[in-house]
Amino acid sequence: MNKILLLIILILTYANAQDTITVTKVTDGDTFVTENGDKVRLLGIDTPEKWESSKLDKDANRTNKDKKTIQALGQLSSDYAEKLLLNQKVILYPDSTNDNKDRYGRLLRYAYLLDGTFFNLKIIQDGYAYAYLKFPIIYAEKFREAMKEAAENGRGLWGDINFQELEEK
Repeated sequence: MNKILLLIILILTYANAQDTITVTKVTDGDTFVTENGDKVRLLGIDTPEKWESSKLDKDANRTNKDKKTIQALGQLSSDYAEKLLLNQKVILYPDSTNDNKDRYGRLLRYAYLLDGTFFNLKIIQDGYAYAYLKFPIIYAEKFREAMKEAAENGRGLWGDINFQELEEK
């Protein structure tokens, strides 16, 4: 009975908080821009950097991979996201355990395609992102399990790099 009540509360909360909007630009594997100009950072995932940045430097130092390799993997993640998201309508949901925006002013959201595909989970399952669990999210365990399965099955980028080495400690 308590589970049913909790589910009803969650559905009502998210039904009121959702936005259906078109993705007009994919910046990288975990960030995109919507038709109204909002930048969206996908919750619970991270992808290799494709741009010069301090994170690229940190990732290179932690993994002993050269920056060009990490950037190439970042491009693969971006291409994957672009293939699924660009010019598509998505439904965006916030996470009740997380902030509305990150320190860069980007909306922190989960994205669902109109066919019901949970993009944040799918990109992890297909091996083009790893679960970013530095901050609390409601899908932490589901994302962790999806990442483990993708790695064990060598999906996507897992054959090329150990994302656990990239994960923030």
